[in-house]
Amino acid sequence: MPKFCQSEISYFVSDNVPISALTISNDKKVELLISIMNELRADHISWIDRSYKAAMWSIGLLVTAMSYVLMEKNNIPENGLIFIVIGMTLFGIVAQLFFCAARNAHHGIGAAIVRCEAGLRLCEAGSYLNDQPFFGYSGEWIPPTQITILQILHFVVLLLSVLIVASVKFW
Repeated sequence: MPKFCQSEISYFVSDNVPISALTISNDKKVELLISIMNELRADHISWIDRSYKAAMWSIGLLVTAMSYVLMEKNNIPENGLIFIVIGMTLFGIVAQLFFCAARNAHHGIGAAIVRCEAGLRLCEAGSYLNDQPFFGYSGEWIPPTQITILQILHFVVLLLSVLIVASVKFW
């Protein structure tokens, strides 16, 4: 574990916490970092799971609204169509913002795991993991391709459904 000089410790520690409270054994530090890595891994999996659920629910609602408009196009007034298009657009924007938040969380979690690996010196030559990452991620965090694909898929469905609903009166 890296050693901090006294000025660096006093920078991170408030005046109310005595310096002696920071003396933790190396075994406890390792246990703490590994438990943090386990929690971060669980958070990473939950963000991906939430992204899949959000994408599927949002796509389902957009397709449902589009199919309703296509089935009832003669019975829906123009004001109703405008309201549905605006609602679909706003709902799609909120879903896209969620995907952006999920990508940011993915990046933050990855950076934290890489820092924990560096703190445990798991990536250094001669470490007991032989330069292998602890959780399958090391050095550089993998890009959130799953979330990006879901975001692109959602955007395509959003764009097509809004265009179809907006042009239903012209058919």
